[in-house]
Amino acid sequence: MRVKIAILILGLAIFCAHSQVIIDPQWGANSTSTRMKTTITLQVVVNPLLTRSNPVHDNVWNSLAVTHSDLVRFVPWFPYPRYAVAALEAPNKTKTSWDFSLIDPLVEDFLTATQGKDTVINFSTTPAWMWEVDGEQPVVPKDPDQVIWDYTQGTKLIDDDFKKLGEYYGRLVSWYTNGGFKDELGVFHNSGHKFRLSHWEVLNEIESEHQMNPEYYTKIYDAVVTEIRKVYPVMKFVGMALAYHDEFDWYAYFLDPKNHAPGIPIDYISFHFYAGSPDRTVPADYNGFFPQVDTFVGEVQKIIKIRNKLNPNVKISIDEIGVILPNDNDPSLGPDIPDSYWNANGAMYAYIVGSLAPLGIDILGQSQLTGYPSQFPSVTLLDWNSGTPNARLRVQTLLHQYISIGDMLYESPTTDENVFSLAFKRRTGAKYVLVINKSNEPVDVGIYDLSKGTFTYVDLSTSSGLPVTKLIGSSFRLGGWAVGIAEYK
Repeated sequence: MRVKIAILILGLAIFCAHSQVIIDPQWGANSTSTRMKTTITLQVVVNPLLTRSNPVHDNVWNSLAVTHSDLVRFVPWFPYPRYAVAALEAPNKTKTSWDFSLIDPLVEDFLTATQGKDTVINFSTTPAWMWEVDGEQPVVPKDPDQVIWDYTQGTKLIDDDFKKLGEYYGRLVSWYTNGGFKDELGVFHNSGHKFRLSHWEVLNEIESEHQMNPEYYTKIYDAVVTEIRKVYPVMKFVGMALAYHDEFDWYAYFLDPKNHAPGIPIDYISFHFYAGSPDRTVPADYNGFFPQVDTFVGEVQKIIKIRNKLNPNVKISIDEIGVILPNDNDPSLGPDIPDSYWNANGAMYAYIVGSLAPLGIDILGQSQLTGYPSQFPSVTLLDWNSGTPNARLRVQTLLHQYISIGDMLYESPTTDENVFSLAFKRRTGAKYVLVINKSNEPVDVGIYDLSKGTFTYVDLSTSSGLPVTKLIGSSFRLGGWAVGIAEYK
């Protein structure tokens, strides 16, 4: 044994002489390994770029389709109520306001682009008239593309039993799955839709939108789930969608079965992570994304412990991951984001995947397909002028192409904290190593047991272009904010 250790140390010393950073995949039978169960995916938040009248419409939806992603999250969101709310006015004794004419094209295009795969639908915006407000209800602009940031007012529903809200969502689901529904007056509304839906997430960032506490939200969740199951019993459900992931009291309350009505399922819990930066346009500041991820990973480990104690079969979805730069919605800033930002942001997402997949997180979803100046431009995965991928989506597609559910994941330590790696092996026995540069500075690296292979990567040199593949030997150059897959040959 001592001879083997001495040989290994000598080998590493020789390797160090020829390489700045050593990557040492732990393939051995006694090494720590886990089976990949994480879905690498993204979310689609509704805004005008997705509409059929927009010039980039076709490119946007095609860019989603070619990712072939599972469990894509679809969120019609409150800044555009006419695209998000199917009944904008309260019913009276003679009429209702149900109208899907602007919503249907978005849902149809989304389900076409996701090609029959499982999805996560979240009509997160509730009708404003269902909430008690001081003064007048918010006025919805006639132009559906005009933004309104104050639509989600009120902290208490008009009915104490939550039934109206539950029935709203029951009718909405029935519209898309059962061909229509009877409204509050008993009139049938025919849709002709018989879509297969798989997952429904109940509301979004609830501690921010309508400022709910865990007890109030849990009652809403139970009411919504109850009504949806009446019309579509096979639906799976995702709860919470917390904006602030470190609110541990939320997990402790919501995950406890005794706080729910009997028989209410909790299939997933979800929460979000956005890193920040002190400046929008200073690339060196983007290196700060990665220490924020390290803190977040520690918080996720605490969430896992709470889940394991209270409700171990519940899955975990982190379905909004990204960076929000300061003053992101200031329209006066214009398109000021450097191209390198998209690489840094993509590398951060890859680092999250590499750090959390071994912990068994079920869904890791980037945010979001489209953004643009005045509409969270720093979270977009597409160029808002063309509808084509930036480096963030290139990175996600690369990860999705190579790392699959069922692969075995192995620790792969490095000699430099700015270089991260995760080794993985397919069922065929083929071996790969994910390599990430957490810095904008290039570095020479070498994989200890690889003498010949290929490296497929996205970095500052590829920018938003397609990944590049190069032949590699025992050492190779890793570009700034590079994300790449080394394949053994």
